[in-house]
Amino acid sequence: MQAHVSCCLSTAARVSAVALALALAGAGVARAEDPRAAGAPIPADTAATTDTTATDAATADVPVGGRVAAAKACYVRLPDLPAGRYGGFGAYNDRTGVLAYAGGADKLADDITRAYGDVFAIRLDGSAAWATVAGAGDAGYARANDRGCREMASVRVDGDRWASVFGKDGCDNGRFSSDAMNGGDIKELVVGATAAQSGVRWVPNSGVQQLVDRLVDTGGQLSRPFAAFDGARQRIVFGQGTSDSGSDKDTYDEVYAAARVGHKFQVRRLRPAAEAGSPGRRYGACAAYVRQPDRGVDGIVVIGGRFAETSFADVWWLDFGRSADGAWVDLTPRIANMDAFGARREGACAYDEASGQLYAWMGRVDGDIPDGASRSSGAWRLDLGRLADGAAPLQWERLAPDNLKGVPGRHMIPSVWDAANRRMLAVGGRKSLEAYADVWAIYPDVDKAACEALDPYAPFRSTVPGPTAPAPTPAPTSAAPAPDPAAPIVCAGLRGKVPPAVLNQALSNPHGIQGYGERQFPNLPAGPQNPRRRHLQLRNPGLAWDMLFNGLIYRAGCS
Repeated sequence: MQAHVSCCLSTAARVSAVALALALAGAGVARAEDPRAAGAPIPADTAATTDTTATDAATADVPVGGRVAAAKACYVRLPDLPAGRYGGFGAYNDRTGVLAYAGGADKLADDITRAYGDVFAIRLDGSAAWATVAGAGDAGYARANDRGCREMASVRVDGDRWASVFGKDGCDNGRFSSDAMNGGDIKELVVGATAAQSGVRWVPNSGVQQLVDRLVDTGGQLSRPFAAFDGARQRIVFGQGTSDSGSDKDTYDEVYAAARVGHKFQVRRLRPAAEAGSPGRRYGACAAYVRQPDRGVDGIVVIGGRFAETSFADVWWLDFGRSADGAWVDLTPRIANMDAFGARREGACAYDEASGQLYAWMGRVDGDIPDGASRSSGAWRLDLGRLADGAAPLQWERLAPDNLKGVPGRHMIPSVWDAANRRMLAVGGRKSLEAYADVWAIYPDVDKAACEALDPYAPFRSTVPGPTAPAPTPAPTSAAPAPDPAAPIVCAGLRGKVPPAVLNQALSNPHGIQGYGERQFPNLPAGPQNPRRRHLQLRNPGLAWDMLFNGLIYRAGCS
């Protein structure tokens, strides 16, 4: 049985179900949820693995805990959301394993959409299902009937804080749209150590100080924008999007920056140079901030999007190297296999700072590309190691085909990347009228054998599963203890950036710093390609040390 059920209804039954759902919603009666959503994860040693190649768009029934092995990626199905949702806000703390999903919507008919303001959370330790965080606070989205927030962008601001960037249908909680409660705003969510009110909560009084430019006319309503956090300037950069996807004139090409001033964000319009053109108006693009200080790379990659009846097969670079307003550069001519990647929109993307790779997964795609599908379940990456060299070619690498068997293709998912454990997360999403509840972790560079052995909960388990019989008491030995194979190494350039007392404490008590002694890929077996993390550096080596926002971390190497 799939995480979505409307595929199994006849047209008449679907209409009847819609009518019933509307009637129940109007009466304030909650709709029935998927009974599998509360199920516990299947243990790793009993989970099914599907070995796949490119196939048609049909999907197999992969249970919670099951795996799908693609050529260069491993998909593991995590516990389902309490209900199907698309276009929601995703937030994740890779230090605690707590994943949150807020807002979103489902489709009751082609022209009937219902928005939500709930907050769901789960700790990925294998012990529990998703929970509704009832007390997340009134500082978030609207909670009225058919009001909440949908089609916003999800942006990580720092370690435990994420920003929901604009959207529509109540993201402003009535601040800018008064009685209609259908506007947009920037709302911050803290994701801490628990999947409960104590750990997941909206930041009080967060939001923009005031709307500017065209955002004033729509009450901040801006759906499917691109957005990314510019770490060098400590601001959210967002743009494009639409206030009405059915109206060309209401689709934007504007770009804005939102910088925090106290508890609020001050928004101003950016005016990037466009000497060789610009992306133009579109919505549904995906963006990721890329900074490589040693190469002079500083900007935002923007992938695809749609305007009117055209979806775009392009990649743009918003270069902040010349000015804070940026300059548009079309990267598409440098990408030799752009035709194989094709036109895309409404998928997820993220930049992995450790490897210099840009990842893109799922979304609406071109069904005519090799192994294509109208809604993708695939994953790709683009090596940006030579981005600074304007003459160097770039190339997309396919990790899993867009028509991957066993994983339903979808769009309108949040961009959530687990940098500590190097995995993409796909939460909810939509295909046609079906809003999905299933959740997936996608691991690049994991082959079939490793996929079968992979434990997605290993980094955060309180206890490690093992034999129930007590281990034998080791015989006494006079041999000296072996030297610690994970003795700390201080990365070049760190001394002088960090107060000596802080550095000495991190070296004398390395277990008190995140990452020390852990494997680079905690989910995979030990080996030469999976070393321990013992290299001490700043979380963001390009920025100054800050006790709260840019502290120390142990990694597997120095970047």
